[in-house]
Amino acid sequence: MHLLLLLFVVLTWTPLSGLSQTTLGAAPLAGPSPIRTDLVPYDLQVYPVPTRSTLHVEFQAPEAGQLNVSCVDLLGRSLLSDALLEATSAGRLVHDLQLESLEAGTYVLRLIYQPLATGRPLVLYRRFVVE
Repeated sequence: MHLLLLLFVVLTWTPLSGLSQTTLGAAPLAGPSPIRTDLVPYDLQVYPVPTRSTLHVEFQAPEAGQLNVSCVDLLGRSLLSDALLEATSAGRLVHDLQLESLEAGTYVLRLIYQPLATGRPLVLYRRFVVE
């Protein structure tokens, strides 16, 4: 099977400069793309790192939506969770996550943002250290 594929590639190889997607035989995807290309990069800031008791979280929401912030360990177990606002308006959101119950170590902040208009969730991750 691999030999047949290699033979096909060798026999049909042409330099790719100047060729378009259609020339190569690639058809455009039908239906909505599973990857959101209409979004601008979201501004998520987490500080101070390392921290002892409080993690300051800032997030720029481009539209109204639901927001959930949680702290997970490196195995993916959720340790702390804060549902911020049920229907957050667009703009900068600031939240302090209290970490007194966590032992010293490395953790991951997971922010789940669900825009009300599009309905497609966005999950952002940031690593942080508790001393």
